[in-house]
This record gives sequence, structure tokens and C-alpha cells, in this order.
Amino acid sequence: MGKRLARVPRSRWYVVLAVLVLTVAAMALVRPQPVFWTRVDVVFLPPSRGGNVFEGSDESLVFYAAAIERELVGGPQAVVLSSPDARLYGAGVDEGYSTTLARTGGQWQSSFNQPVLTVQVVMPTAEEAAVETQRLLDEVDALADARQAEAGVAPDERIVTQRSPDHPQITRVVGSSTRTLAGIGALGLALAAGALALDGWRSRRRGART
Repeated sequence: MGKRLARVPRSRWYVVLAVLVLTVAAMALVRPQPVFWTRVDVVFLPPSRGGNVFEGSDESLVFYAAAIERELVGGPQAVVLSSPDARLYGAGVDEGYSTTLARTGGQWQSSFNQPVLTVQVVMPTAEEAAVETQRLLDEVDALADARQAEAGVAPDERIVTQRSPDHPQITRVVGSSTRTLAGIGALGLALAAGALALDGWRSRRRGART
């Protein structure tokens, strides 16, 4: 395509110039918008005294954490990630959250053997990210406690949760515009080639009529 544009007749230079000007203007307007991201791990711990119908081994704690995860996934802004190690903003999300059960293993075989829920939030502002994160963490605690309360488990015998870190750290993330700029550039070249083809077709039609 580059060689084709290089052979453009001087009489049609305005076609290429107009397209190039529009392409450069579009590139100049592209500014990646920042988002605000945070991640908190919620660890499910056995009761400090005795046991209950939900807790009997590390495996049962994992099942309990998984049950809480299933209740959270149905929210309107919930996003399902393939791995808890994946970053939510890396999946192209600019507003939403995810709750994933921690897992170990490789690409072909995973093992869910840790009673840990990874909570991630991405929002347009730091304030929104902080509010949504606190809401989700409070909901995890409330669900974990409510299930045990319904089963008649005494407060001092209930599974408890612990957050890591204790206070969510909000991170400002600016996405890369490289692919967007490359797409605009490719579109500009395509439009230039299309404009030249149309101009040439019109010239041939005028020549055929004379």
C-alpha cells in the first residue's frame, strides 16, 4: 500500500493530504483514560474455639469460600476471570468487579485448595473504587456470617474472615493506546487507498464519456 501511495499523481495529492490530516488529528485526540484498581484477598479462617457444621478441615473451608463466591458472582457488574492472578483492568474492564477463588496448578490442571477469595475492583475514580471495594468486602463478611447464623452456630464458633491487605490500596492505571493508534493509522491508510481508487474510477468514467 505504501508503494501505491508513493505513486499518487500530483493532481490527486489533496486526496492523500486530506486523509492524512484527519488521521493525525484523530491520533492526537486519543488519550487513554485512567482507571483505578484494587485487589484484596479475603482469607477464611477456622473458628478460634471448637468447630461447626461448616468447618471440619481445610477442604471444607475451601468449599465454604466457593459457596460465598457463587453468591457474589451474580452482581450486575461482576466479571468472571479465568484466573485470580489475572488483573481485572487487563481484561479490558473499566468499571466492574470480580471475585475468584484462589487456585494453584498450571494451565492444564488447577487445584482449588486455598480458602481465599480474591476481590478485584476497577472504577473510573479512586472514590468509586474505594466505595465499591468496601461494599464487596462487607458483603463477603455478611454472607459468611449469615450462613452460619442461620445454621445456629454460636458467634465464637463461627468461621471468620481476614483481609490482606487490611486496608485496600487503590492504584491508578493508565491503559496503553498503542493498539488504538495502530488501528487509526491502518484505517487512515485504508481510507486513503479507497479515496484514490474512487477518484481514479471517476476519472476513468469522465475519460470514457469524452
